[in-house]
Amino acid sequence: MVQRMPGDGVDNIRILHVCSSLRVGGLERDVVEMVRSAPSVGLRADVAVMQSGGELEDEARRHGAKVVDLAKATGLDVGLVAKLWSLIRREGYDLLHAHNQGAMLYAGLAGILARTPVIGTRHGASMVGPAWRAAPRYRLLSRIVGRLCRYTVCVGRDSMRIARQVDRLPEARLRLIYNGVDTGIFRPDERLRRDVRAELGLQDHTMVMVSVARLSAEKDPLMAVEALNRAGGDVVLVFVGDGDLAQDLRARAAALGLADRVLLLGTRHDVPRLLAGADVFVNSSLSEGVSLSILEGMSTGLAVAATDVGGTGEIVEHGVSGLLSAAADPESLGANLRGLALDRQLRLEMGSAGRQRVIDNFSLQSMAAQYAQLYRAALGR
Repeated sequence: MVQRMPGDGVDNIRILHVCSSLRVGGLERDVVEMVRSAPSVGLRADVAVMQSGGELEDEARRHGAKVVDLAKATGLDVGLVAKLWSLIRREGYDLLHAHNQGAMLYAGLAGILARTPVIGTRHGASMVGPAWRAAPRYRLLSRIVGRLCRYTVCVGRDSMRIARQVDRLPEARLRLIYNGVDTGIFRPDERLRRDVRAELGLQDHTMVMVSVARLSAEKDPLMAVEALNRAGGDVVLVFVGDGDLAQDLRARAAALGLADRVLLLGTRHDVPRLLAGADVFVNSSLSEGVSLSILEGMSTGLAVAATDVGGTGEIVEHGVSGLLSAAADPESLGANLRGLALDRQLRLEMGSAGRQRVIDNFSLQSMAAQYAQLYRAALGR
């Protein structure tokens, strides 16, 4: 659990996090974790969302945050800048922390009007290559908002490289702060392992692989099912999360004769206990920033089988804490799943190494302290 550390306060600075929504997702869960950890580093944090109704709003409130609905209109909403300016003036926020480019645009403009510094965090890599050429407005937006914010935080070195080389953001305004997870909540637990397996109707000897992600195209869950088909053995793949591809996943699993080996649990709010019931964490994404879900799996002591995209290679050491494969390559991912399924000792060693890596480099306390220091710098304290 996050605890207050002596001497790490920042004079009770009031922070307003600005994001698109608090739906279930990596960015959104990261915002909730920042809210939860805020008191441990002397902060008070609220959240402003452009679209209300996200499943994580109540959790943010339980941690003491006000959640304000900005009710963004479709398309470019100039009035949202005025709403943010009014909110800053009314509540007396010291600093805005905007998450991804859209929020950074509105927060950056409101911050100028209110003379309030703005920190922006880019939670994933920008569009590059063909996607960049197809979306010049997105690239222009990235360059503009990077100059509206006092500092732009990148959550990984891959994202930092793109910010420097592609978006050409000012070097002096760039900072690297990795996502962090609570290693006290995400940890191995043999009792939970037994309870979860009993709940899911799985035997103790069954190899349980888990994926926690939206069931959407960029996460490529269908490829994970194809890889499972190549893994063989008594292996079950559990998907935690919901999305547009849920029906496609069920249909593909049935077509491959894997209907009883692919479990779709939908959105769950007990992810730590579900992870404790698994043996391997699977990530089949086509693109990632620094995945909070992978870090949570590592913190729980799970070996990782993942595609080597975005910042994943920064957190998963191939051959040490997990096995990496190319994106959109079910043969390679399937071979890694099979290798982990057949070698219990390898799984245990990788799981132990991964948890220690998170403790040393990706803890929630470390992330909270680094952001607190950055807030202080932005405010000249």
